[in-house]
Amino acid sequence: MDTAARQGDTVARTYRQIPTEILRGISVVATDIDGTLTGPDGVIRSAAARAVHDIEAHGIPVCLLSGRTIDTVEDVARRLQTTGFLVGEDGGVAKRRVGATLTDLGYSRRPALNALAILRATLGDRIQETEDNQCRLVDVAIRNEGIRVRQIRRLLDGVSVLDSGFMIHLVDVRVSKAATLLRLLSGNGSPTATPPQAVLVFGDSPTDLSLFHEFPHSVLVSNPVQDEAEARRLRKAAAYSTESSYGEGFAEVVRFLIEARRSP
Repeated sequence: MDTAARQGDTVARTYRQIPTEILRGISVVATDIDGTLTGPDGVIRSAAARAVHDIEAHGIPVCLLSGRTIDTVEDVARRLQTTGFLVGEDGGVAKRRVGATLTDLGYSRRPALNALAILRATLGDRIQETEDNQCRLVDVAIRNEGIRVRQIRRLLDGVSVLDSGFMIHLVDVRVSKAATLLRLLSGNGSPTATPPQAVLVFGDSPTDLSLFHEFPHSVLVSNPVQDEAEARRLRKAAAYSTESSYGEGFAEVVRFLIEARRSP
């Protein structure tokens, strides 16, 4: 991976330090939804919605990547009028655009369902599925109240256990937001494929770590309710960080990106 943006740093720097030449080379923006475009209430912040509209107006498609179901991601894309890829279930399912059919990623829900059975046998009623779990195709989502992620990870093998801060996701270990986004960007080997260096990625939680690891130009959106240990890990993985929190943090970076592309 190109590590020029990091320059040996171990902690993310402010977005104001992103070089102008990097910003001018960005052709795709890819962002998480919850905690990144929204606040803790799950509602898209108005500043983030305006920022998405503005960057799309400059010809840069916005891709949405989330732990939500693909139908919910598509609903958000319609409201925000994005033109980029749609990725749900933390990389388990995807569409190339609003209204498209599902892309065949080859993933199965079986590993996640097996993991759920183990947790139920071990922890009983402490394991509560989320309301949308029956609508999911690849991952399993359970409530995170009173459950420690470390405890779950000790019980399971062959699945990733991801805590978004809103719920806990169980998914085939091969699945990640970054892996799916890279596949979509490659265009099956198309000569017009978008390289990772042309993508600016945004996230706020451990579910976004794969993006920070695989894409050199990454922005950690401040999330004040993030567990401090996880926050330190995220700051070390991301290249840059916002000053504001939630959707306002995303918006300030987009404004900086647009201004850099306007400057002579």
